[in-house]
Amino acid sequence: MNQYGTRIEEHWRRVAPTQYRQIEDPETYFTELGEEMLTVVDQLQQTLAGPDAEGESYLEKVGRLNAARKQAEEVAWENLVTVQPEQTDAEARENWAATQPSLDSLADWAEATRDGADWAKPIEMVSEEWMLDRTFLQHLVEQEQPYTFLLNSTETLQQSEAARFARWKASTPQ
Repeated sequence: MNQYGTRIEEHWRRVAPTQYRQIEDPETYFTELGEEMLTVVDQLQQTLAGPDAEGESYLEKVGRLNAARKQAEEVAWENLVTVQPEQTDAEARENWAATQPSLDSLADWAEATRDGADWAKPIEMVSEEWMLDRTFLQHLVEQEQPYTFLLNSTETLQQSEAARFARWKASTPQ
């Protein structure tokens, strides 16, 4: 395996260990990927370096070729090393939580349901979405101050959040 294959394999191990473990034959995979990168780098370096300039000194030529090689390596790396870094569970949870509806929306739903608003979702649908027991939601609807009721129901809401995150994680490709 050449230096590029080794570097790419180390990168995969570090940023995407789960995906790395799914590769059936890492030695062959990264050897071939390293060879492909070498070919791309060599071809691109020649193009980027261009022909020798008239009157160019040895050191100027070495500098031009080295700069072209580094640029070719950067381009090849960007195009060939396509593995996406994996998120930690904490990062995934944080990103997921940022997309979830707020407690305000649940309190607003309860008030709308209590007031008979025609836009309010059925309790069964809210139960499924929030992974909350229908009895809990019925108590929420009956409250004069639904938001206060929710603030005092931290354990139930934490269980709901954990269950919804687990459902999301199970349905999301890793």
